[in-house]
Amino acid sequence: MFAAGSVQAAPDDALFTAILTEHVDNGAVDYPALASDERLDSYLAQLADTDPSTLASHDARLAFWINAYNAYTLKLVTSVPAAKSIREITGLGTKGDADTAKPWDQPIANIGGQNYTLNQVENEIIRPQFGDARIHFALVCAAYSCPQLRSEAYTADTL
Repeated sequence: MFAAGSVQAAPDDALFTAILTEHVDNGAVDYPALASDERLDSYLAQLADTDPSTLASHDARLAFWINAYNAYTLKLVTSVPAAKSIREITGLGTKGDADTAKPWDQPIANIGGQNYTLNQVENEIIRPQFGDARIHFALVCAAYSCPQLRSEAYTADTL
């Protein structure tokens, strides 16, 4: 899956924290400003280059997957500025009917060189592998019914 030397140890949580600090205020995301922030793509590239199985601890892997879910949700929403709801988004940069769009079933998350849907990240990785009820407060699906997004990345030390 990875060429020798291409896997990085871990994504830069400080970079994701800087992005969140600048664009999230009391859980409210400034999506227009975030859409033009190239640092989000840099962070996503780090996720794509990280093999989460190599992270140092259980908590480091859980924080990684939570941050990945939240970062790719942000990317999905910012990719369709005309969308009034995440439920209208059919994929990166595409909008459709809110009744059929299924944004959480689009393979948009490249993690460790493999593509995932947000539903796969949540329901096939985070829930079964970590079994931690706190994820209900950490995974942010960009809907009003979801928890508010924190202004900082999760880390093993701050879970």
